[in-house]
Amino acid sequence: CPLVLAPQARTPPVLVTAAGAIPGISTVLAGLAARRLPGLRSMDLLYAQGRMPDQENGLASLLSVILESGLGSVTLRDGKHVPLRLGDGRRTEDLPAPFGSTRMTQFPTTDELIVPKKVGLRSLATYWGMGDVPPGFFALIRLLKPHERAWAYKLIRRLTEWSMRHDSERAVKKG
Repeated sequence: CPLVLAPQARTPPVLVTAAGAIPGISTVLAGLAARRLPGLRSMDLLYAQGRMPDQENGLASLLSVILESGLGSVTLRDGKHVPLRLGDGRRTEDLPAPFGSTRMTQFPTTDELIVPKKVGLRSLATYWGMGDVPPGFFALIRLLKPHERAWAYKLIRRLTEWSMRHDSERAVKKG
């Protein structure tokens, strides 16, 4: 899962491949970037996942992110942790090759709890390029509460598998 560090609008993003998931190398690299840029008070972490070797890889990680975020999440904005509703924070970002224009969804992570305290950031947001997300998917998660209902979890899992399969097939067609 590549990590893109884009510390300032006028600074080109840096692509770090095979960075793994959160926390870990992402926490170390975000902290390092913040320390090396004196006066930096805001940072966005952008993750874009490349095509997996098969359609099953990454399913557990993706479901964890979706389910944890569905429980109620916060993001760090102007020095305060504020609620972030699953699916509300979205943007399109031009990432380095091979990703290009990527639709990103904001997902709070443990980095938002760890990094700011260590390096003095007042705002930290994490965005993840998740591939094709079915329309209304996040609203459906909020409505069904799959963390409380086994049948809803199975439905969300099937929709996530469909999305991953579709994204993988599209990537294979692109080469």
